[in-house]
Amino acid sequence: MYQVRRVLGLLSLRRHSGGVSGMAKGIMYIDGQRVPFDGEPNVLSVIRKAGIEMPTFCYYSDLSVYGACRMCVVEDERGKIETSCSMQPRDGLKIRTNTARLLKHRRMILELMLASHNCSCTTCQKSGDCHLQDLAVQFGINTVRFGDNRECGAFDDSSPAIVRDPTKCILCGDCVRVCSENIGMNIIDFAHRGYNMQVTPAFGRNLSETKCVSCGQCSAVCPTGAITVYNQIGPAWRAIHDPQKRVVVQIAPAVRVAVGEAFGLAPGQNALDLLVSALKMMGVDEVYDTTFGADFTTIEEGTEFLQRLEEEGWRMCVASATAPELIDLCLRHLGIRRYFQFALSCVEVGVGKTRPDVYLEAARRLGGAPGQTVVFEDAIIPAATAKQAGFLLASIYNGSPHQDHDELRALSDCYLTTWDYEDFSRQFQRFT
Repeated sequence: MYQVRRVLGLLSLRRHSGGVSGMAKGIMYIDGQRVPFDGEPNVLSVIRKAGIEMPTFCYYSDLSVYGACRMCVVEDERGKIETSCSMQPRDGLKIRTNTARLLKHRRMILELMLASHNCSCTTCQKSGDCHLQDLAVQFGINTVRFGDNRECGAFDDSSPAIVRDPTKCILCGDCVRVCSENIGMNIIDFAHRGYNMQVTPAFGRNLSETKCVSCGQCSAVCPTGAITVYNQIGPAWRAIHDPQKRVVVQIAPAVRVAVGEAFGLAPGQNALDLLVSALKMMGVDEVYDTTFGADFTTIEEGTEFLQRLEEEGWRMCVASATAPELIDLCLRHLGIRRYFQFALSCVEVGVGKTRPDVYLEAARRLGGAPGQTVVFEDAIIPAATAKQAGFLLASIYNGSPHQDHDELRALSDCYLTTWDYEDFSRQFQRFT
């Protein structure tokens, strides 16, 4: 059985990478439309090339072909039904994408998915951006005739950046493949079989007990709210409304050209001025650019390098890194914290994680209103890894890296991703 799976896997990868057959040319007939193809890896790509919308859950062009959701099925001229994502284009092939049989199959698949899905949509973080929700509306699924008696895993918010809700998982496998094939970490995978199958870390562990680097790619490809980025919008608003706190926001460079597209600006347009104006109108006291702190990084690096060279010579290695997932991996799993003390300072000053002295000292010197005694730092960043760094530096400043999860969450300040900021500003109902 292992050999069969291995051969099938190699064939799937060869087909996905556009092997010998992937370079074929010819003409296909899709819904009576003559469509030429030239090197497309599968029929689904040719269908989309023809401008025909095809529903999918488990297909991503950057990942291997999985064919689990069965939503992309097509019917050939003999009445045979196949998944278009795993079907190779052939010259003269005639298929139909929207027949009565296909519609019945897709509606049934969606109904079964909804039956095993926690449909608390109004309070779900993905509501309005859920692919399952969109397709259920598109195909007119108004009732679910089936019940669900599955035993799902427990809600997992142990990670500082990623939240898992197994009751919303539809077993599409996107998160499993992106973690394995693109990231190379293999943190989550399928467990059990048949009706009891679920996606989980090995041995039912929480994410905080694994070597997850909090990259957030699993949440990016998840079509439902089964995996989301930890939301800190609530604490950010509470800090802004607290008269005892002076709120300081720093903006990562990538955000200025990414956030504007969500508000109708041209892709890539620099929206830094609009972003700063919106934050000030919301009630933020001070706004800084992350590059302000990055300018101090080289100074800090040079100072610590000379200090270490003078004290310890060439016996100690020196590493410089601002990637919080790398530093967290070294601290928690490799046990070499003393070698990476230098890297921690670079993260603290250069990227502006929890309590960076450069931002907080500037805010204190500027002075605040009477009664403002606490400086609260809020970072807007493009990736979920900064949330991991918030826990990391909170543990360094306040104790062991293995400090209690709830205590560290209370000690760390807020880190909003670009997506978080979109929701954050929409709650204020104003961008400029």
